[in-house]
Amino acid sequence: MPDPVFPYTKPAETARIVFVEFTEADAKKVLNQSNTATTGGGARDLRFPYKPLESVLARLFPTVKQEPRRGTTGMELKPIRYGTLNYQTASGWAQVDLRVEPPTPSRKSEGRIPTLHSIPPFQHFISQLPAEWKDTYLVVFIQREDGQVDLYFASDAEIRGWHADVATPLLTAVANRKGQKRVVGYIDYERREARL
Repeated sequence: MPDPVFPYTKPAETARIVFVEFTEADAKKVLNQSNTATTGGGARDLRFPYKPLESVLARLFPTVKQEPRRGTTGMELKPIRYGTLNYQTASGWAQVDLRVEPPTPSRKSEGRIPTLHSIPPFQHFISQLPAEWKDTYLVVFIQREDGQVDLYFASDAEIRGWHADVATPLLTAVANRKGQKRVVGYIDYERREARL
């Protein structure tokens, strides 16, 4: 019988899953087409609510470096998280180093993965998108029990073809979207925590 407190079936060898919606505006950032007023500026970052994901991102991006960033009183040292992720290419698996930045004084609730345009898996993902944007797309981080993190990009239509133990909570989050808010959440099987 499913646990009513944590009713998620753990996929084999999986420690946790984190997902963030990738929007058409994000795609324009990768293509460097977002420096117009209609798309909200030219910053090419993937932004997401930081506080709800902070603890789980600490496990995906375990290396912390104190680096200078603009703060409320000028330049301050801020904790920047780094991690190495695996992603699929046409010729096999490759690796990429990503960093997660904490909120800034101007965007106090948002974390970000910066400079999307310079990250190969994001470039490749955009090149595969259809001309007409009609599905919901997710950036999915799956951390294995050995600590390795795999990076996936998939539409909700594609996710329906994934194993049910992975697909069901992701599709539930998409279905429960409130208004125009970005779909974001996680399932942590080791700590028995979830936010959908």
